[in-house]
Amino acid sequence: MKSVAIVGVGRVGGALAIACSKAGLPVTELVYRSPDLAAKIADHITPSPALSASEQSTPITADIVIIATRDPEIAQAAEIISDRLRPGQIVLHTSGSLTSSALSGLAGRVVEIGSMHPLLAISDPIAGAASFAGSFFCLEGTTAAVGAGERIASQLGARSFTVEAEFKALYHASAVMTAGHFVALFDAATRMLEQCGLDDQTARDVLLPLAESTLNNLKHYPSEAALTGPYARFDEGAVERHLESFAEVMDKSILSIYLELALHSLTIAEKLSPDGAVVERVRSRLSIAKESLR
Repeated sequence: MKSVAIVGVGRVGGALAIACSKAGLPVTELVYRSPDLAAKIADHITPSPALSASEQSTPITADIVIIATRDPEIAQAAEIISDRLRPGQIVLHTSGSLTSSALSGLAGRVVEIGSMHPLLAISDPIAGAASFAGSFFCLEGTTAAVGAGERIASQLGARSFTVEAEFKALYHASAVMTAGHFVALFDAATRMLEQCGLDDQTARDVLLPLAESTLNNLKHYPSEAALTGPYARFDEGAVERHLESFAEVMDKSILSIYLELALHSLTIAEKLSPDGAVVERVRSRLSIAKESLR
């Protein structure tokens, strides 16, 4: 069984450390910047891993070393631990947007390098440790490094796929659209309900079941079938009422978000539309509203 060391014991690194241990992958070392957090994570790992600060000189002996620091710190972390590595080890980082080239400084150490990005939104390392099953890992790098990532994903009950290095940033932008931008969109929607007189918590409580039902639709249907609302049925009257309501109480930034998404919703719905004339009327009205924001 391949052993694992985690460098950077934050939300992702801590979750991976706990999850790997519970899945039967020996986690032998945690390399930390915050000793208190590392000790908290170590309490959930059996047998207890060795703890060391990144600047220490003791060798890192694990077969697979996972660097889970923030993106701007990956290259520096790799440089700091380079003298602690040995030939034959596999080093992976967990960045979604950076390729394995972020570890190119380790090439002289005769190690295999790659990237292994868990496609999950992890807010807490301890709670997040239970969320890997059923998820996906995006892998990229040398053959041996990708193979190691595949084995880790499989051990955690996840699936994996690969992308070419040139598409890594685009892949990550897609992930951000799904997670981070979804949160931003939900926040914009709650602000709209607050203008209707609801407080923030009530607005969230009202909208969350709707968001969950939409995600459930997407589990079972393609986008054009999962799409609901006035753009799915080309309801010109409802669209016009929406635009009029924005003029009354909402700022232009929220209207801009609404218009961009409305135009894309129309493109999705158009796949099922038998009436090109009504599609063009709605698109024209949205385009006029968008132009008025300039």
